[in-house]
Amino acid sequence: MGMNAVYRGPEDCPSVIPVFPLPGALLLPRGQMPLNIFEPRYLAMVDEALKGDRVIGMVRFRIEEELPPIDPFRRCRVAFEPFGSDFTARAGENEVDRAGVVKALRDFVEAVHVKVDWRGIEEAPNEALVNALCMMSPFGVREKQALLEAPNLKTRAEVLIALTEIELARGGAGSDSTLQ
Repeated sequence: MGMNAVYRGPEDCPSVIPVFPLPGALLLPRGQMPLNIFEPRYLAMVDEALKGDRVIGMVRFRIEEELPPIDPFRRCRVAFEPFGSDFTARAGENEVDRAGVVKALRDFVEAVHVKVDWRGIEEAPNEALVNALCMMSPFGVREKQALLEAPNLKTRAEVLIALTEIELARGGAGSDSTLQ
């Protein structure tokens, strides 16, 4: 397999993959997350992935079954079909309530007094904006799970707006007071 495998849809993905459990992390389509992998079992997992199909799961798929351990790391049989639209870059961007997302961000920024690159916000495509804000949000595990389980970009944006409005109505700013 080449250096950068391209998965155009669920049918291109392997059905059994190693799983890297990372509590509290949220990685969405076309998002980036630097990982510090140092435990021997996860180093073995990365080595194995690099030798094969180059896929490691952090759960943006449906777990069908966890397989009995044959390696020091976990493996699962998974299904990617429920998230088929994630394979298409910028799918559903035109359906996103961008004004609502930006308003929620402005309200949040005002409440917690942080600086934001508004020019970068204005230039970001809807998918990049929504997914980056979801990944950086200071929400707790349940809220991040709701963002992860959103079936499409439009719904993810709606959940982000709702969660932000709820948290601001409570007078808080998530489980942590800063963007991650």
